[in-house]
Amino acid sequence: MFIPIVMLTIIGGAMLYFGTAGVLLLFAPKGKRVTLEQLGAEPITQDLSGLPALSKYRARDGAELEYRYYPARGVPDKPVFILLHGISVDGKYLHTLASRIAQRAMAHVYVPNFRGYGEGPQRRGDIDYVGQLEDDLADLIRFIHMDHPSMPIALGGHSAGGGTALRFAAGKYGALVDACLLLSPALPPSAPIHKKEKPASLPVSVCLV
Repeated sequence: MFIPIVMLTIIGGAMLYFGTAGVLLLFAPKGKRVTLEQLGAEPITQDLSGLPALSKYRARDGAELEYRYYPARGVPDKPVFILLHGISVDGKYLHTLASRIAQRAMAHVYVPNFRGYGEGPQRRGDIDYVGQLEDDLADLIRFIHMDHPSMPIALGGHSAGGGTALRFAAGKYGALVDACLLLSPALPPSAPIHKKEKPASLPVSVCLV
């Protein structure tokens, strides 16, 4: 199955985390300390107003796993977008992106917390076996199908979540998703996009209007 893949560069990921000031700090000259005051920028804080309450679905091993749901405003028959977070944090930082997509009625958005993440995981940052995250996502998709039985599903992820999305789409569960969106995905150095004779990727700008 052909899966369209959109790849955004590391600049997009840095802006997702830190805003424009964070990108300037990222590329500051080595050995020089640059402060937000010198940049004339205010500290970046995320507005979490309207953050949906955590809900849970049951995985195949009986574990109750967390997710947040952003329904497409006023339009029930819309595609579903599952958005995966990166490493060391849960999906809360994706709130602005998820809410913007839902408010513009582009898709119903689900933001799961990976097993081992979230409010009170049984074992923080840990799984039982390689491939368990993919099993959990397959269980989430089957759960989503109960409310959206005929809607196409796109799987997206940022950083490590992008790598997980790609692994899922290229594996045994690939037929469960119709499209894949990668935001600055964490890929190994051996990935085909890393070539010595030319840049690994080209900058891409995305604006949600």
